[in-house]
Amino acid sequence: RVGIGIGKEKGGIRYYGDVGYKRIMKGEEVKIKGELRGVEIEGEIEGIKEGKDRIAIGAGVGIDLGKDIGINVNINYEGARKYKEMYGNIGISWGF
Repeated sequence: RVGIGIGKEKGGIRYYGDVGYKRIMKGEEVKIKGELRGVEIEGEIEGIKEGKDRIAIGAGVGIDLGKDIGINVNINYEGARKYKEMYGNIGISWGF
């Protein structure tokens, strides 16, 4: 995995951005082998072929609302050949 991020803080406002690249070196999907205890069954679960290359992008902002309280917002994206995922968070931080 290789990536770069930048961030800055000024006047109680923090922000950042990052981008990353990940390459799966062996295979293109997740494989899990297992067995059920007490039963004569073994199995293998194979995920979808997602591709070897993945990219991730993220950004966020934090704002101080007072001495020990702040609000944080971020959003992230990760994608490969057969999947795309986007998620974000909104939260309040409180130091005590």
